[in-house]
Formats: sequence, structure tokens, C-alpha cells
Amino acid sequence: SKVSIDDMVMFKGRFPANRNELAAINVRVAGGSYGDIVGTNPHATKASGDVVYKFKASGVNEAIKARSVWFSRIATGQWNCATDLPLQFVPKDCAYSATVPTIH
Repeated sequence: SKVSIDDMVMFKGRFPANRNELAAINVRVAGGSYGDIVGTNPHATKASGDVVYKFKASGVNEAIKARSVWFSRIATGQWNCATDLPLQFVPKDCAYSATVPTIH
């Protein structure tokens, strides 16, 4: 997914505007066992933005239901991870944040 988005930024000069644009560049946005990519949040710099993955509201561990993990690309091409998962589930290289990005 990151490579496809980086390619779009490099060749089109902007971050994907929404979930449909992610699908158009072959990013799997639906059909996940535990959740789906629900959208993007392009930033004003055009080369940066967030991709938001949301866990399903049923069929998953109670503690992660309807929670999100998002990956943020900054203009230099570096990616960061953040999540609103309970602290015991936050992946090692992710930061906790109670504020999920607004998606498009």
C-alpha cells in the first residue's frame, strides 16, 4: 500500500483523495478479515496524508471493535503510525492518539 501511495505522490504530485482513489491504485480497501481501509485524509501539502484502517464492529476482540489504526505520510516520504487502540494493543512502532483523522 505504501509503495502504491508513494508512486501516486511521485507521479501525480498528490496524496490519494479518498478510498476510491486508493482502490484505483490497487490498494485493497475492503474484504479484510478484521476490518477495512475506510478512507484517506489528504493534508494541505499534497504529498502527505493519512490512510485510516478501522476494525469491524463485530467478529473481533471486544477491546478493538470499531477502533482504528492510521498511517501518516509526511511530505518527505516518511511514514508514521498512530492508533486509538487500548494501550495494551498499540503496536510497538505506533503512537497512541485519541483523535482519529477525518476521512474522505
